[in-house]
Amino acid sequence: MCAYISTPLLQRIRKKSTIVFPALLFFISALYVSVPLKYLFVFSWFYLYALGYLYVNLSERWKLIYTSLLLLIMLSVIIKLHPEDLFNYYGMEYRLLHDIGGFIIVVSGVFLMSRLKWLKVPKIISFFDKYSFHVFLVHFIVFCGPFSMAYLTHCIELNVFLMLLISTVATFVFVKILDLVNHKMIFLSNSR
Repeated sequence: MCAYISTPLLQRIRKKSTIVFPALLFFISALYVSVPLKYLFVFSWFYLYALGYLYVNLSERWKLIYTSLLLLIMLSVIIKLHPEDLFNYYGMEYRLLHDIGGFIIVVSGVFLMSRLKWLKVPKIISFFDKYSFHVFLVHFIVFCGPFSMAYLTHCIELNVFLMLLISTVATFVFVKILDLVNHKMIFLSNSR
């Protein structure tokens, strides 16, 4: 909802993305230092949307500069990070890694797909787009939510692998259930 409401404002300032993008990064950084982390959770959904919206309006040169800056921030956080902090959903390091990492993964993916001409980009994007919302809904439960598998074993790599595997399986089960419910609802509405 915040994203929809903010889109007209972002549309107005998108031509100034070169200035607004770093200003937003600075503002977010100031929030991380000064505001209790529990209040940033909901706000992160908005600012990640805003950053993405502004990022696509940057020139290639500025995209490279800001992506490099974000990578440096992410690397500085990773250097100080203890492995157990990786799954501390309420820790600042986790939030920074989650937010910056997610942003960089999306940006890097789009960048690579635009550079690799042999990729069937529309097919790849449509496949991931088809399931991205479902993954978004399901992954939290397995990663950090009530059924977190972060500490299932003593091996962090195995835990991450299991979480990715179970998130993938749970996503496809979730999709099948939703498809079944949708077909039933359509059948019921058509039979009236």
